Amino acid sequence: MTSVFDYLKWRGDLSFSQDPLNPVDGLIFSVLSYIPFVGQAAEKPHEPIALRDAAPEDAAAVAELYNWYVTHSTATFQYDLCTEEFQRENIAYVQQRAPFLVAVNAAGKLCGFACAHPWHSRTAYAWDVELTVYCAHDCVGQGVGGRLYKALLDGVRQRGYCNAVALVTGQNKESCAFHKALGFKKIGVEPRTGYKFGQWLDLAYWWMDLRPGQEPPEPVRLGR
Repeated sequence: MTSVFDYLKWRGDLSFSQDPLNPVDGLIFSVLSYIPFVGQAAEKPHEPIALRDAAPEDAAAVAELYNWYVTHSTATFQYDLCTEEFQRENIAYVQQRAPFLVAVNAAGKLCGFACAHPWHSRTAYAWDVELTVYCAHDCVGQGVGGRLYKALLDGVRQRGYCNAVALVTGQNKESCAFHKALGFKKIGVEPRTGYKFGQWLDLAYWWMDLRPGQEPPEPVRLGR
């Protein structure tokens, strides 16, 4: 089975940088959690989109969607393409602990996915999750990412998680603005920490208190 360390290796860093296990109008956790290109696409006619839990059969489409960002975007710092088999294990691993959601249109096409996974492996961090959302590049501007993100936040809150973090490429101003509008607070930046496509990139940390207060937390509800 996939472990948190396998995921971190897949993401390409051991501290938490972008992209899904390690995913809004444009995701990670993901994202690494990355929502690239928000507001940069022309308005498109909206089509009916349904959200549901991911199934093993979604693994190939999830890998294809994510790999587009690997090869075209700095939303993820990943260099190597992921496989269908990895994503199948990834979906199963995530769903033991948190939601893994997909957005599909009437034709069954994957329009986006969102998931949450452990922020760190040590027990004291058990109530913290990293959020990842990726929207298909040809579905930007249709509200898919926003719906996924809000549903994911609701899901992790219902399971008892207390804190959510999103890592966003610092140069992605639209995604930073998006997280701020959702209620995240920027708590720090790793400057010049990633190099991709001939440029150095910052990594911004965006934090949300899901259950503010100093009371001892209840155990997180695991399983589906």
